[in-house]
Amino acid sequence: MAGHRDPLVERQPLRPRRECRAQRTIAEHLRAVRTATGLPVTYADVWEFWLKYREVAPAVDFITIHILPYWEDEPVAIDRAIPHVDAIYRKMQAAFPGRDFLIGETGWPSEGRQRWQAVPSRVNEARFFREFLAFVAKSRLPYNVIEAFDQPWKRQLEGTVGGYWGLYDDELKDKFSLDGPVVEEPLWWVGLVAGVVVAIGFASLGLLARAARTRAAFVVRASWGFALGALGTAQLRHLAFANRDPLEWAVTGTATVVALATAVFIGERVARWVSGAAATRLACATMVDALSGRAPARGGRITGALQGTWMVVMTIVDLLLIYDARYRDFPSLLFAPVVVAYAALALTEGRVAWRARREIEERMLVGALVVAGAVLLVMELPINLSADLWVLLCLTFAAAAWVNAAAVHDA
Repeated sequence: MAGHRDPLVERQPLRPRRECRAQRTIAEHLRAVRTATGLPVTYADVWEFWLKYREVAPAVDFITIHILPYWEDEPVAIDRAIPHVDAIYRKMQAAFPGRDFLIGETGWPSEGRQRWQAVPSRVNEARFFREFLAFVAKSRLPYNVIEAFDQPWKRQLEGTVGGYWGLYDDELKDKFSLDGPVVEEPLWWVGLVAGVVVAIGFASLGLLARAARTRAAFVVRASWGFALGALGTAQLRHLAFANRDPLEWAVTGTATVVALATAVFIGERVARWVSGAAATRLACATMVDALSGRAPARGGRITGALQGTWMVVMTIVDLLLIYDARYRDFPSLLFAPVVVAYAALALTEGRVAWRARREIEERMLVGALVVAGAVLLVMELPINLSADLWVLLCLTFAAAAWVNAAAVHDA
């Protein structure tokens, strides 16, 4: 199963559903199949379909409905998921009295984007299935769950979340047991170890420098190194679930490396500022200084170029999240090191100078980030914590970019 690629799926072009627009035609097909085979027939769709197109119901022997709290038009939080399934089932029984029903699809994803208060996670998926199985045992309700195994190929159609609805992963390993405690990430300690290792590395590199060896600089380097090590590990985990092919790995992997390098560059500049030393030209300038004794040059132009580039990329992501958001993750782990780095720069070297030199592009990008943040907050509602974090990053970056106008235009 691992790495399996369905050639039929690969050959089919992506296209919207609604292949058969006339509901009368669906009913005619169903009757034709029943007449030809003499077997019971049904049609499976979301529960709202049956309420909207009631003329299809007489053509089936039993009604198959999908109840997916995560995918509802108004997504349902995990603590209300099973009551929601129960309420919908009762609603359908009232709408079609005397008819038999089958729940064709129900489940909860373990990875992917948050929708309102519906959070994909291993713990939430385990909770859903445990509570659902207890519910159907009492109500004697026929059902299918979605699905037995993770199907990563579905990420082509539904983004990260589409590939992770299984009780087992694509290597046939169970993702959780049906009783006992469930750990969201069994290898959680790897991020802590990575943070400690990178923190020691950054702090040790700083000690080799002839300048900027103050206690404050040591604390900045160690703290920043730990944060980057932990965030980098979390981002790598996310990429392992989200990426579908070598091209996506190349693009997102390169972006991650550049983001971490940007954060290292700015972090070293902040460390030098708090120690009273000059800003660094390269992220590895501490080693260069230690070996050559050469004073580092100011890095304003590089800092400004990196800031502008990341603002453009963030604005593009905002547009995608506004106009095509359903299957897109919030890339907070990718942008967090960059945004925090520039926020730290704003709190140190930066200053609010309303008449400072700012290019028209900078002003436009700052405005775009603020407007996009406001739009996303309205679209996703403040109850979506993943969206809230992304909006906070957008607004923080916009504020930092405005404050940093003088710092990033140094020669």
